[in-house]
Amino acid sequence: MEKGEQSIQDLINKLDQKKDEAINTTFRMVAKNFSEVFGKIVPGGKGDLIMKTSNKANADQDEEGEGEPAARGGIRKYVGVAVNVRFAAGGEVHVMQSLSGGQKTVVALAIIFAIQKCDPAPFYLFDEVDANLDPMYRLAVAKEITNQKVCKYTPSPRYMHVCIHVACVGAYASVGADADVGDNSLFSLF
Repeated sequence: MEKGEQSIQDLINKLDQKKDEAINTTFRMVAKNFSEVFGKIVPGGKGDLIMKTSNKANADQDEEGEGEPAARGGIRKYVGVAVNVRFAAGGEVHVMQSLSGGQKTVVALAIIFAIQKCDPAPFYLFDEVDANLDPMYRLAVAKEITNQKVCKYTPSPRYMHVCIHVACVGAYASVGADADVGDNSLFSLF
């Protein structure tokens, strides 16, 4: 009986370790893509995603760390993701809670684009993401959307963007997207 119980526990530990490795591999890819995309949207800026973990063995103590390795043989408990960004070279590092609405929009879009590079969806609908987007980032976001569209190995995803600012039509047109004007809204489908 004890031998069977130990065998089951060994299987559970092996599966937990494989799950942990898969989560870490995927997160590293998304974090790398986030840094690259954020740097393209915010020239001179820097963005990092940091996995917040605690060791399952110490879960009762609720010790948190940022990206620290699990204790030898321990399995990590994932408790969140921290976002640290700089919007200017050498500028102050900000966490999400201290960002303006426009800056949060830039971070959110960079996360979406980073995930898309790992696992693209066939269709994206952006509904007025430019509402809080600072004017200085509109062209960069339009360029990043069209860059995401071009992929050598997978079919290009389709985008529909409902815009609130007229300037977005110019931004999309400047990077080769088709844009149609509707009643007080702009629809761009490419």
